[in-house]
Amino acid sequence: MLGVIVSCIGRTSETYISSHIANLSPAGTAVCSLSPVENPAWVPEWPVLRLYHSDVWPLQALRRVAGAASRESLLRIDLSRLAFWLATNRIDVVLCEYLQVAVSVADVCRRMRIPLVAHAHGYDVAGQSRDAVWGARYRAVLPQIDAVVVVSRAMKAQVMEFGVPADRIHVIPCGTDVRAESNAQRHGKRDVFKIVAVGRLIPKKGPIFLLEAFRRVRQACPRAELFLVGQGPLMEAVSQFVRATELEDCVHLLGELPNASVPAPGRR
Repeated sequence: MLGVIVSCIGRTSETYISSHIANLSPAGTAVCSLSPVENPAWVPEWPVLRLYHSDVWPLQALRRVAGAASRESLLRIDLSRLAFWLATNRIDVVLCEYLQVAVSVADVCRRMRIPLVAHAHGYDVAGQSRDAVWGARYRAVLPQIDAVVVVSRAMKAQVMEFGVPADRIHVIPCGTDVRAESNAQRHGKRDVFKIVAVGRLIPKKGPIFLLEAFRRVRQACPRAELFLVGQGPLMEAVSQFVRATELEDCVHLLGELPNASVPAPGRR
C-alpha cells in the first residue's frame, strides 16, 4: 500500500499531487493531509486522514496557539495518529509531497521502518533552504531518508548541498498528460495561433515576461491570441500591462479555472 502524505488537500495549483494520488498506485493508495485548505479544488476518491481535524475543542485550541495547524509543526498527538494510520493501512512505502513534509514525518517512518520518498517541487528547495531553521532541519533529516525525487538536474545539485547522496536523488522532469484525442490533432499551415498559458500570477512565474514575449509574437503573427489561465496578486499588474500595450483584443484573462476546463480556452 502506498501512503501519500501532503501538506494539504485540494489546492488549485497542485493538481499534479492529485494525479500522483490517482495514478501511481490505483486502488492501492491511502492519503494523509497535514493542514487544511478552504474550498478545495479537488478531493481524492479515497478517504483522507486529516491530522488537523479533531472533535476535541481543547486540542483545536492548543493547535492554534502552537501554530501547529500547518506543515511546519505537528503536535505529538498528531504524530501518534499518523503512526496509527500507517499501521492500520499497512503502508509499505510513504511518498511525501514537498521536502518539509518529509522532514516533519521522517522520524515516525523511521521508527516504523517504512521507506520514505520525498518529492521536491521547487519552493521547498529554493525557498526553505534560505531559512536558517529549515536549512538546519534539512541537513539533519534529509540524508537519512530513502530517496528524493527532483524535477531537474539543477535541483538535484541543490538537494545534494543538504547532504543527500547523489545515488538517492532521482531526476524526473515534470510532464504533461497528453491524451490520445489531443495527440491526434494535426494543424496545417495557418496564420491564426491560439496560445494557452496556465499558472499563478505571482512574481516567480513571471507573467509580465510572458506578456512581453507574446507582444513580440504579435509583431510577427498579428492574429495570435493568448489565453491566460490563473489568479494571483499580480492580476492588476497583468491587466495594466495588457491595457498599456493595447493587447485587450488578443489577450484573454480567464482567472482561475477548474483543471478539467483548462484545455477548452484555446479551442474557442
